Amino acid sequence: MNMEQLAMFQNNHQETPEFAIKVARKLLDEQVLFFVSAGLSISWGYKPASALARELLQKYHDEISKFRPDKSICGALSKLFGKLKEKEYNFNLAEVCEAVVGHEGERGPCLLAGGLLGFKYKQKIQRQPWVTLEEAIEEYQQDPACLGIPHLIIARLAKEGLIHELVTTNYDTLLELGFWATGMERVDENFDPPFASPWTEYFITLPSKKDYLRSLPYRSIFRLHKIHGCADDLIKHYAKSCKHRNEECVIVDECGNLIRDRNFVITHKELLDWRSDNWAQALLEDRARNHFIVFIGFSGSDNVLHNSLRNIFREIQDCGNIQETNIRAVAIDPQDNTLLEAILRDAAGKASDPSKILCKIDGNYLTKYHPAYCTVPADAPCKLDLELVFRDIYAETIKMLLQRMVSTYGERVISEQKENGKRKKRVDPWLIIELKEELRKFIKEISLSEEQNIDFLTWTLPGAVATSWLLSRTWTKEENDFRGMERYFREHYYVPLSYNPEITIALLRIYQLLQHCSIKIDQHVYIDYFRQGWIKIVKSNGQSVAVLPLVVLKPDSIALYQNFRRKISDELKTMFQSSSDIMIIEFNDNGTSRLSNVPVAPLSAGVQPVPRVETVPLSSIWEETQFLCKIIKKAFEENVGGAECG
Repeated sequence: MNMEQLAMFQNNHQETPEFAIKVARKLLDEQVLFFVSAGLSISWGYKPASALARELLQKYHDEISKFRPDKSICGALSKLFGKLKEKEYNFNLAEVCEAVVGHEGERGPCLLAGGLLGFKYKQKIQRQPWVTLEEAIEEYQQDPACLGIPHLIIARLAKEGLIHELVTTNYDTLLELGFWATGMERVDENFDPPFASPWTEYFITLPSKKDYLRSLPYRSIFRLHKIHGCADDLIKHYAKSCKHRNEECVIVDECGNLIRDRNFVITHKELLDWRSDNWAQALLEDRARNHFIVFIGFSGSDNVLHNSLRNIFREIQDCGNIQETNIRAVAIDPQDNTLLEAILRDAAGKASDPSKILCKIDGNYLTKYHPAYCTVPADAPCKLDLELVFRDIYAETIKMLLQRMVSTYGERVISEQKENGKRKKRVDPWLIIELKEELRKFIKEISLSEEQNIDFLTWTLPGAVATSWLLSRTWTKEENDFRGMERYFREHYYVPLSYNPEITIALLRIYQLLQHCSIKIDQHVYIDYFRQGWIKIVKSNGQSVAVLPLVVLKPDSIALYQNFRRKISDELKTMFQSSSDIMIIEFNDNGTSRLSNVPVAPLSAGVQPVPRVETVPLSSIWEETQFLCKIIKKAFEENVGGAECG
């Protein structure tokens, strides 16, 4: 990172938007229900409804021309075929599907889902973009970037226990993939979790009335309600149920009542009638009455959803329960939308301007709140805005969560860690209270208008908490095999910050001291944050002078530490080669730490010498507020490689 980039990165943006603060407060009260629609999936490779409608219609036109050229085409379908020549014409997906089903009769729904949408095909390439969860996992393992920040943030909030269910109209498996990537496991159809967990570790997909009713007794499992159906579910049921599979022709499949049984909703009639069995209608009405709804990518054009939501919010309004502090819904959407604004107006009552509870993601969010970003992808401003919105919501939520944790557990954690190695000496209780209040004040003053603070809260702190938990936990014999360990080493594995306040509060204290160092060191210090929890300290000339594994270790975790390092050895090797010091924070072991002898990653010939490892007892972070400054200053004085400090 050169100095120009560094200056851009350090530029402040405006304060956290009120939208993010409002959602974060509701999340902390466990009152939020995310309602996810097509707008979230479009940015990650799925077509808008109009483009999908054109593709389906063109495919159906080509199939009829090829296999049934003598079949007469008339009425609405004939007019739609004629519109294919107009490149700018916006097709209505429900209208197109209704015309296809009406033209084909009883086998229309199966043709539509199995052939035109491609759910019947065995080969993934023939079904793109529709894939099963297992296929999505394979893609993610090859390229983790295929999963978006919003999906990861939603999964993190689920693991923190701040949300317990989600409603979506999307068919795709992006949400399920987000849960899997953070370490959650999908419960099979027997609803039998394979192991116990201290936090939300399982999720279940509920695409039909049958699945929904069977899931009711299992309240500890995160519930993903897919009220219009699920691609993963349909693909697997087609594989079991198709009587005739022709990989060339889409017209010959006959699968009986498969589509109706699996609650696949796509035609105009189905959009009007799918709630006739009441399960989804009752679900939606109950959640809307008792939750704060966050609409994501929802246009409001579904007539039944639109009318149901407005009726519920009006009912609450008529009871006088909607006040300025009790707005019932907000929305994240790329553009002004009359239908969506009508829903928000009823959700806000007379208390607020609907425009203030609609967060627009049209490229202006970045410009307004995150001007430090140097470049904006011309083809994906909405995608970047959406990621930034979710990052802001998560950072603000974590900041509030940290304040609650320090207030609740602070004195106990500080006392236990300060006593470490000095159990015979009584700790001054007033000093403990003073340290807790100092930390609370520091959290309150963390400015989310600085990109570095958001990076720390969003990536480095969660990465450090996860790594610390992995290294300090007691491993059972059953988890030593690969299958038991695999989930812990997923790219975005997440451990709830609220689960282990001892680690979280200690790491927060270290971060506080790092901020103190950047002020006290006479040369300019820049702190670079990494997702896995590592921190690199950089001189003003860009030279790395220290690497801090932001991990709280126990003395007996040396073997696990070495094993874990193999996973990220390439990154560590690069960091070690350009650093003069490595600092390790660990539990005190009376000065006999073996960690000081840990061999660093092997270096290739001709590079700098192996850096020195400094081992710092955990208790020092409460006793000596200058210890990091001393070590960093020592690294500066060494002047690695003869470079002068800028």
